Amino acid sequence: MIGTAFIFGGLGSQYCGMGRDLFRANQVFAVHLCRIATTLERRTGRSLLEFVDCSDDVIGKRFSNLLDSSLAIFAVQSALAYTLEDYGVSPTDLGSASYGLLAAATFADCISIEMAANFMADLSRIVETEVDRGRMLAVLDDVTSYRADVTVGERAEIAGVNSGLTFVLGMPVVSVDSIEAKLRERDVAWDVLPVDYPFHTRWMDSGEASLRRMFGTLQCRPSAVPIICSEEGSKPVDLCADVFWKLVRYPIRVDRMLSDLHVRGVRNFVDLSPGAGLTIALRRGMLKTGDVRVYSLITPYGDAATNLERVVAKLGSDVKGWE
Repeated sequence: MIGTAFIFGGLGSQYCGMGRDLFRANQVFAVHLCRIATTLERRTGRSLLEFVDCSDDVIGKRFSNLLDSSLAIFAVQSALAYTLEDYGVSPTDLGSASYGLLAAATFADCISIEMAANFMADLSRIVETEVDRGRMLAVLDDVTSYRADVTVGERAEIAGVNSGLTFVLGMPVVSVDSIEAKLRERDVAWDVLPVDYPFHTRWMDSGEASLRRMFGTLQCRPSAVPIICSEEGSKPVDLCADVFWKLVRYPIRVDRMLSDLHVRGVRNFVDLSPGAGLTIALRRGMLKTGDVRVYSLITPYGDAATNLERVVAKLGSDVKGWE
């Protein structure tokens, strides 16, 4: 059997207008997004549709408020997953990178949307109170040489690896100038992610006790669909406090998660991240196997409705029809 995986991404992929074209063009997606947004707003007091169905003058603008980013990414990815399900696209597996685990766990019926909302609100409060601000840089270079670089090791950590040539550095604010100078010296390209805290690095440890207590209050049901988590390893995760701590503290290994899914028989990868950033990792790391198909849906360049139609035509039964 050829497997299909929905891949959920984490913080850093958010921007104003993500999914706006699909929200306006597809009633199924719009209904799901409004339903989720209403629940999240009722629990947190935050309106997130403004980040999706926004005005033309802010399209593409990135935002970094931790709670707003968390809610918006969660809502868009969850609505995409439920929309695909309505059109008859059924995943055999779910893959999650970092914060994407929350949307994957909700779709797999491990937790409710209400629980996810409380999770995001509580985590944001603890991180903003107990963790010093920092920066995360997406670097286009071979990650290998950075592992042994003393300057990098003292002032930053490798917070994630998407592929051999794309990775993320996390650091406190005081290290930013020296690390950016190091990158200029190496003459490599990098991008500042819209994330204001050094997730997946040792600087998160100041919030460990409070975060673990909060994670320990979650009561999760068994997953209806196997979830392969980028921080946990090759086995499907059983959600617990330790897994959620790894979600914020351990380096993201998107490359390993994608490889593990491939070993499990997945050949169709559907990227639900708002910026289609995981599609890049997939195409760099998985297409060389020659037996996989990669589908992106929402991108900064629009065409989400066309992308959705293409995915449904290839993988779904179109049970609801186009509206």
